[in-house]
Amino acid sequence: MQSLPDNVVRRSGVLSRRTVRASGPVRLPLLIIGLALLAAFAVTSVLAAVNPYFPFDVPLERAIQGWLSGTVPWFFSSVTALNGTTQTLAGIVLLLLVVVLNPRAIIFAVLASLTGPIYFFVNGVINRPRPSPQLVEVTEHLGGNSFPSGHATFAATYVTLLVLCVAGKYMKRRGVTVAALVGALVVLAFSIARIVTGGHWPSDVLGGLLLTAGWMSTLLSIRLIGDPVLSWFGDPEGAWNARHPSLPYGWESRRRIVRRALYTPAAQAFERFGFVVRGLIWGLMGAFAIAAVFKWSRAIDLYGAVTVLESNAFRVPLAFLATIGLAGYALWGWFRAIADPLQRGKGVDGIMARVGFLSSAVSYTLLALFAAQVGFAGPAAAGHSASQALLVATVVAAFEGVGLVFVISAFLIVVGLGQLLDAWRAPFRKDVLTPDAPRGRAWVTWIWLGRTGLLARGVLFLLSGGLILAAGLTGAAWSISFAHAFESLLDFPAGAVLLTLLGLGMVALGLHSLGGARWIRMRPPVLAKRP
Repeated sequence: MQSLPDNVVRRSGVLSRRTVRASGPVRLPLLIIGLALLAAFAVTSVLAAVNPYFPFDVPLERAIQGWLSGTVPWFFSSVTALNGTTQTLAGIVLLLLVVVLNPRAIIFAVLASLTGPIYFFVNGVINRPRPSPQLVEVTEHLGGNSFPSGHATFAATYVTLLVLCVAGKYMKRRGVTVAALVGALVVLAFSIARIVTGGHWPSDVLGGLLLTAGWMSTLLSIRLIGDPVLSWFGDPEGAWNARHPSLPYGWESRRRIVRRALYTPAAQAFERFGFVVRGLIWGLMGAFAIAAVFKWSRAIDLYGAVTVLESNAFRVPLAFLATIGLAGYALWGWFRAIADPLQRGKGVDGIMARVGFLSSAVSYTLLALFAAQVGFAGPAAAGHSASQALLVATVVAAFEGVGLVFVISAFLIVVGLGQLLDAWRAPFRKDVLTPDAPRGRAWVTWIWLGRTGLLARGVLFLLSGGLILAAGLTGAAWSISFAHAFESLLDFPAGAVLLTLLGLGMVALGLHSLGGARWIRMRPPVLAKRP
């Protein structure tokens, strides 16, 4: 009988490289390193509590600012902007990404993310002031305390999670090494950015890195937590053969496993709930467009509809439901674009349709993040974020010149024409659960609601593209918001009538989406009959 390596054992006919538990419930070297780093963090915290800065902080910060001040200011400002609610949302997204790509590491990933709450606790207790403009150059003026650096803690935590849980699962050792080097450069860049802008002392950054390194090393030392991450680290083929011995190793097999998971009733219920939330948002947008005709309120876009939906005493639970629903519809968009359950194919029409699905996935992913932000920060902060996004778009246009205006307008016009074509062809008729079954009045009504909604949305895209094109030709101000298109329509001859019709079309699209929650199929049709 062929002998096996010392670190390989056989369980139920499957080879596993997990070490025998005789070595104990912890990895002693990792535990010692983790506790030593946490002890160093504790000592640094105590010293930071009684010293506004360490002796090396001022000369080191001045030297770094002298070397790098004025270079890549856009990066430094971007790191500064990743603050507060935005940083929390980014952390949630990255944590979800890690869990989706490596479900077995969920315990470690969730516990590792506790560096955030630990940071908030220590930051509030230490109460160290931020660097003084009298000592170093300060180009940002954030509130709060200085020790430890939240940005350094955030970057180190989630870069480490991505390297350990994602790269370690899908890459071989050499690829993991490259990913770790890139991750180290990202953490270094974040750390230096906080020093260059004067937001933190170097000792603040050091504290954040000690906290993250110590906490993660301690977690990994506990075998119950660290084994799912480290057992097959850098050996994706071995891990696959151990967990799926009957399937060949490769991306096609992984795709089959993912598709099988997305065909489950739970995943489909999640996506169908997305149709419901999407219908409510489009219906709200149409209702407010009609109300704008009668001067009862201002017109809104999709982001405005989310804000209105959550602007009440039940903001938090509604924000949670809206985020879940929009994330479900975004998942449906990603699934349509990549796995093609609606069988659009790989021809020109199919590729164009799947690009449209991909665009929808990106749009609703951003909308889901916006809904979550409303739940965290409230409608006022969310409204500021939306207007800030439009301001960024305008600034980009100013830097890129009028050519960008023509590109955006052409894109919107092409999308609008595609929507009009879909309104004529109604391809969604083939995307239902049983396309050959006879239908009644509800079915016919759903078809015409879809045609009407797509027609109205196509006109809306054409109107937005035309307004941006006119602004590019005349040099006037422009906006990519649908609300701007609605309000501009009132200045047209018979604009009130046109806006009313567009609003009714948006309501029809919302009702069509509600029907889609019931009828749309989310897997390829069964072609073979059962014996």
